[in-house]
Amino acid sequence: MRNQSRRRARAALLFGFSALLALAWLGRLDASDWRPFAWLLAPPVVSGLFVLLSGGALAPDVVPKSIVAFAMAFFVAVPARHLVRAGSGAQLLLGAALAVLVHSALGAYQSFAFAHDTFPFAGLMATNPGQAMAPDAIETYVAYIRRPFGLFAEPSAMAACVGPWLVVFSTALFGDRGGSRRQRAILALALASGLALVVASQSGQAAPTVAGAAVPAVWAAFGSRRSAIARGATLLLGLGMVCAATLWLADHAADRFRYSQNESWQGRLASIELALESLRSPEHFLVGVGPGQSVAHVTSTALSDHALGDIGAVSSVAFAYAMETGLLGIVCLLGVGGMIARSIRASRARLAGAACAITWLFGIAFATTYSQQPALWTAMAVLLSWGSVFGARAASRPPGARDDPAPELERAS
Repeated sequence: MRNQSRRRARAALLFGFSALLALAWLGRLDASDWRPFAWLLAPPVVSGLFVLLSGGALAPDVVPKSIVAFAMAFFVAVPARHLVRAGSGAQLLLGAALAVLVHSALGAYQSFAFAHDTFPFAGLMATNPGQAMAPDAIETYVAYIRRPFGLFAEPSAMAACVGPWLVVFSTALFGDRGGSRRQRAILALALASGLALVVASQSGQAAPTVAGAAVPAVWAAFGSRRSAIARGATLLLGLGMVCAATLWLADHAADRFRYSQNESWQGRLASIELALESLRSPEHFLVGVGPGQSVAHVTSTALSDHALGDIGAVSSVAFAYAMETGLLGIVCLLGVGGMIARSIRASRARLAGAACAITWLFGIAFATTYSQQPALWTAMAVLLSWGSVFGARAASRPPGARDDPAPELERAS
């Protein structure tokens, strides 16, 4: 009971601090800074009010908690977008790169500890309910799973959050003028260590991440401002990323990429089918089952009769969101997708932007169910402001001119 009270106190303190931070930023923010995030938050609010007033919520107490938790993830993403649009994109990228270096270092230590049958920092992680593992789960993880995940809740969640950022780092690093040597060194270390962490996690997210990170390097090899030696080296580096990752995964994690032998992916796709089945119901088509209600509907309604095996939740951020908010949420999600597409189209790094968007979309659709992770939404903030980070496309270009993979980033002071 005392531990539960402490957790509630920590949650209240975190929420209060986040609220104060948000209020401090309100005076600086423009409506366009937070509008895309408001589009994503509005459907859960509308759906939550509807299911509470109509009595359709199976777990009414979860509705407000789910909305607040989802909103808190945006407390970092909205200021991040403001900073990017204000010209501080390089500083934001450096901060993200340093964070990836921390996760990668911890992931390397986790791999070492798992090889020696220990679970590092179990006590520290137990203080976070989103990361806490039961003692028996820890024993099973060390004995059979042994996949590093840094400070995230689990390996696939880590890969879904880190993956898009690695494509961003690659886009900045392989640009013709990617900032100072110090910036480029930090980005290179973050890219290399982050790719190693994602590949070592053996997550399905590794495939789009490695491919996406290779796109800017391969495209830069065909740029017109580089020497033949530099273009060849860049091309080999980009292709080397893909080959090295493929060989390592084939040797160490081939079974995880065989659908017939991967129970995790079978359960994930089966849960997505349940979400789609729910949307076919006229009762839930317009506004969904309500925020935080997908778990209750999957486990305690007629949907459970369609489940293959023991499915306790919809293992997808995007499909769980669609199930809980219905057509309204899908329309708003597509609207934000359109904003991202326009931002990338207006930039000078369109191919790299498309690679980053695909990596991010794969993550929220198939890799993780943890929607309250700020790293997911700060990556979306960068995608929404892709032109601000990597330069806007000129209104008129000479015939036959190519896009630079990434123009010059601002120097971090």
